[in-house]
Amino acid sequence: MKIIGSGEIEEVVKGKVYRIRHHLGRDPKTGRYIRSPKKTVYGTKADARRALEEYRIELECGVKNPEELTVGSYACAWYERRVNTGRYSPLTLKDDELQVRKIEGLFGDTLLENLTLKKISDAYDKLLSSKRATRSTLHKLNATLSLVMDDAVANELVDANPCGYVKAPRPKAKERKALSDEQALELAVALRTEEQTGCTVAVWIALATSMRRGEILGLVWRNVDFERKRIYVGQQYAADHKIRDPKSEKSHRWLGLDDGTVMFLCTVKLSPTKSAL
Repeated sequence: MKIIGSGEIEEVVKGKVYRIRHHLGRDPKTGRYIRSPKKTVYGTKADARRALEEYRIELECGVKNPEELTVGSYACAWYERRVNTGRYSPLTLKDDELQVRKIEGLFGDTLLENLTLKKISDAYDKLLSSKRATRSTLHKLNATLSLVMDDAVANELVDANPCGYVKAPRPKAKERKALSDEQALELAVALRTEEQTGCTVAVWIALATSMRRGEILGLVWRNVDFERKRIYVGQQYAADHKIRDPKSEKSHRWLGLDDGTVMFLCTVKLSPTKSAL
């Protein structure tokens, strides 16, 4: 099929992020005007133009009617786009891949437009009754399927996402037992008498700020503002042993420090060993 027209470039973040797509003409069966799925391009406007031309060639080599897209094929394409952005950690992508495989197994041949609340609910009920899945695993599966279908809605391939109506509630989190005030004070006193190492500093910061382990391991001295008594969370040490962005945009934050923690960190920084941060 020959693509007519130059396509569309939509600027999402000025000078940084764009969405592209092409017009595919009218469907000979329904008469409806159809468009290709959108693709996200990270880079400059020139990068978006190049990607649009590459997308045109890709479509002309094998255009598939969007109305014939299956849930399985679209989920795989969604996953590949996630990989290509470079924005997600290997751990996140590994879990995404696992969930997409499950989606393929359950709804692989189902057309996007034919995925209904009943079809999803019936599949989940069957998994539960046969004890092939727990409510926890179904919650994760439905969360990923919902992301896939949200993407399909955004690309105007379906009118609505049925996953939002599925009964797959988040399992209750395990109760966490926090230290009492007395226990926290006792631990702080013990840390002051211990040899100053990366471990003792990490435990102290966790006690004082409730930061995540990876966030603490990703700290460097420039993240500590001694004058304003605060610490900045701007990166984390991820499970793949690489420094990466925090878990989410909201995870980028400043946290206040008490006088005791400021004094403790000052002592560590002035220490001749400087084994921490």
